[in-house]
This record gives sequence, structure tokens and C-alpha cells, in this order.
Amino acid sequence: MFSDLIYSLEDWLKVKGALVEYYAEPMKEKQWGFCDYKNSQITITTNVCTARSCLLTLLHEAGHWVFYLRNKGCYCEREYREKFAYLIGWTLNVRLCNSIFNKAEWREFHEDTIAGVA
Repeated sequence: MFSDLIYSLEDWLKVKGALVEYYAEPMKEKQWGFCDYKNSQITITTNVCTARSCLLTLLHEAGHWVFYLRNKGCYCEREYREKFAYLIGWTLNVRLCNSIFNKAEWREFHEDTIAGVA
């Protein structure tokens, strides 16, 4: 179930110009993915991810990518980038993944990264 949605989201991101790579090494604490705008790449770590958490992370990072595409050349502070990744990622969950995650699950996943934003 989650794997099929991951593949579909990867394909959608490819059409939007981003490649998804999976990395087996740990990243920074509590960081499961990141968006590299310069290289048009989203990297997801695999050492701590279940398929469920991988999809959650990929939706969040896709939110960063969509925000970047809409606002090229516009710099904003990290808290705003996280806020928009949260909001756009949620929209992608609803539109592309048929709301596989409910609002409580989405908020719980993001509680450390966007405290007070949602």
C-alpha cells in the first residue's frame, strides 16, 4: 500500500524535475530527508524509515520541492520553508495519495519540526 504510493509520488516528482534518491547512512538527528535544489534531488534516508515513515517524509520533502518551484529566487527563513512544506505536503497527501494519512497522523509526524506552525 505505502510502497505503491511512494513509487507514484517518485514518478510525479520526476515529472516536476526532481529525482528521489535513497541513502543508507544516517543524516542529522531527526532528519529523514532533505531537498537539494541545486541538484534537483530529494534524498531520503533508509536506515530509520518504514514504508509509512518514508512516504510521510517524501510527502514533506515534495512540499519543499513544490514550494521551491513556485518561488524560485525567493529566499525565506527555515521556519517559513517548513511551514509551507507542511501545508503543501498535506495537500499532496490529499490529492495524490487519497488522504492516506489523517490530520492527526500528519501533525504527529511533524510535531518536532514545526512546533506551533500547524
